[in-house]
Amino acid sequence: MSMWFLFALAWLGEGRALFERNKFTEARVVLERASRSEPGNHEARYWLGFTCLALADYEAAILQFERIERKYATDPEFLFAASEAYTRRARQLSDLLSSRGEGSARRHQHLAHRHLARGDTANALTEIGMALQSDPALKGANEERAEILWAQQRTEEAAAAARAELTLNPNAFLSNLRLGQYLLTRRQAREALGPLLVAVRYRRYPEAHQLLAYAYEQLGQTAESQGVVQAGLQVFAGHAGLLEMRKPEIRAVAFAAGPELKDRPPVLATLRAAAGTDDSLYWLNESYGERAADLMNRLEQVAPQSARLAQAKGLSAEYDEDYVKAEEFYREALRRSPETAGLHFCLGHVLRQQGKDEEAAAELERDVQNHLALFERALIRVKGGEFGAAIPLLEGAVRLSPQFSDAKTELAKCYLQTNQSAKAVPLLESVISGRRDHPTAHFLLSRAYRALNQPAPAQRELDIHRRLIQPK
Repeated sequence: MSMWFLFALAWLGEGRALFERNKFTEARVVLERASRSEPGNHEARYWLGFTCLALADYEAAILQFERIERKYATDPEFLFAASEAYTRRARQLSDLLSSRGEGSARRHQHLAHRHLARGDTANALTEIGMALQSDPALKGANEERAEILWAQQRTEEAAAAARAELTLNPNAFLSNLRLGQYLLTRRQAREALGPLLVAVRYRRYPEAHQLLAYAYEQLGQTAESQGVVQAGLQVFAGHAGLLEMRKPEIRAVAFAAGPELKDRPPVLATLRAAAGTDDSLYWLNESYGERAADLMNRLEQVAPQSARLAQAKGLSAEYDEDYVKAEEFYREALRRSPETAGLHFCLGHVLRQQGKDEEAAAELERDVQNHLALFERALIRVKGGEFGAAIPLLEGAVRLSPQFSDAKTELAKCYLQTNQSAKAVPLLESVISGRRDHPTAHFLLSRAYRALNQPAPAQRELDIHRRLIQPK
């Protein structure tokens, strides 16, 4: 037994004890030490991931959880925590991308996705149009437009959008599928073969095999049609639609679709290395959203009646800004397990988002020593103009989580509102040291310097603020 193993064991115990006392910053330091000394210690990474999650450092939590996912693949607490980390980080990335300038094609494409999640197809189409106006060569946008138009039975327009996508990406799955489907409705079976032969190579929808078989049937090539049906049943065993198309009396011609095609999003390591670019924000958001959904599905299989599953569904609804549905799920989670940590905060947060401030405050007060709950309670006070009452809550949040920049910024605002500008300066300088492109922090720091009769640094910070908010 190595000396480092014994050290890691001791640090793990110390880190867990600190975590259970809500001393998350101290726990992180100790657990990072344990992980460095024994990189293969899964339990240390488990608790380090939970600690980073408690500190709202979602990217750091994700990096820990990714390394131990196989080990804890059936652990409901792990599945929920990992799903939460991905969901909350996806929301951060969404907000960052949504704040980009009007010229950002990825911003408009992402906003279209958010509109679609709420069933707002009209605004989704508008955003897709703006994305293509910003970047006519943007892959995927025409395909998304085609899908919306197809669902609205605007098939001519959908086919035109699919063709536009195929000029940029000849192997686009849905564009090939929809174009083939459209051509069949126009009795152009021969023209439909090309796009449908591409679509079946994805092995995603059995409908692609059905449509291709139908196209051969329309051309009088029944043996080839039956070959496609048989090939489809090898991929989608027992599919009712394909079974109905079988003609046992026909001797089928063997059909080979060719090498399987798959959509390949950019590699995570590449995206993380380019953090901050529009493409990186867009694809990381997409990837993290998919990972969160996958983890929630696995949680449903492992613990279908658990409070954590209801909480995960509430979190998903919260991401989509459906706060009424999120409230329902969080209340269900509390009914299933009233003592589960963090549930009162989750419910209080969505109640505040709905303007139910009194109910929200009551729930948040039940989540003791949670820096996020303290922050939410402070926001309710600020909304009511009670800046003095908000200050101790925000100071508590910063004390529990010294890297909590939103709490520091809000606390600085309250100091400025209560003529305590000198206290605001170090807070804002701390925020800016971690993120130099924080326009609000520079603006508030300008106000603080001006209140302290320091015009030169006040003007400097104001100039930086103005430069940061200029459209790029």
